[in-house]
Amino acid sequence: DIQYEHDESGRRLNLFQNLPEKLDTVELEDGLIYTVAGGFVPPGWTVSGQDIFLPPSTIIDDATATITLPNSGSDRLLEGDAYVPEVESTITEDQERNLSELRRQMAVVTGEKTVLAVKIVVSDGAYEYDPSYLECKVFGTTNGSESNCNDSYHLTNGYSECSYGKLTLTKAAARTGSGNVSSISNGVVTVTLPTTSTTAGDGTVRNAVTSALNSAFGSATSLADHLMYCLPPNTMSAGTLSTPTIGAITLVFNYTRLD
Repeated sequence: DIQYEHDESGRRLNLFQNLPEKLDTVELEDGLIYTVAGGFVPPGWTVSGQDIFLPPSTIIDDATATITLPNSGSDRLLEGDAYVPEVESTITEDQERNLSELRRQMAVVTGEKTVLAVKIVVSDGAYEYDPSYLECKVFGTTNGSESNCNDSYHLTNGYSECSYGKLTLTKAAARTGSGNVSSISNGVVTVTLPTTSTTAGDGTVRNAVTSALNSAFGSATSLADHLMYCLPPNTMSAGTLSTPTIGAITLVFNYTRLD
């Protein structure tokens, strides 16, 4: 999951001014995503899509959406079933940033990928715009028609142009919802969480949304190649940037606007 904070006017905050906090997260089989607490990340976990095994004494805290490994904070790292001494890194912050950018560029994605945009409503707030706005800004259509949208540059054609036509985003298939989860229509769904508030934090809200989608449709991760969670304002900590450590498919945004 990649998370961005925007200001009240909808502009994305400058991520290179007072560099944002970097969070390491893992996604479990049910689609729930947890932040690794204590700054302890075993070797190999920093590769997106890497399969991992949690040691028996791992603590998973659903209230804070965090995961604590048994030797967190120690000078030894977990690698498979063996513990190995931690080697002090000689890489500077600038070098690590350059390596991260190189890894990002090497993570080439092409072909046709489905997207489900999720409008989120909680007890004390909501993503401010309606599903038709999301459909227009993500897919370039409103109620399935391009003529109703009048947006010449949206997420779908942006990715298509930047990839020279090698990456195509399409709408998730229509599904009938239930309870506090609306039906999926034109690639958009609304999830209402009446007992969850923005003060719970983005990690807790995010996992509550995933659980609601799991309950309504059986599996959130089977709905689309990528889930786009649009959080109510003030859910995320300012300037937060979260980088997945395994194959997370969820993009999390704290937007007031998408243009």
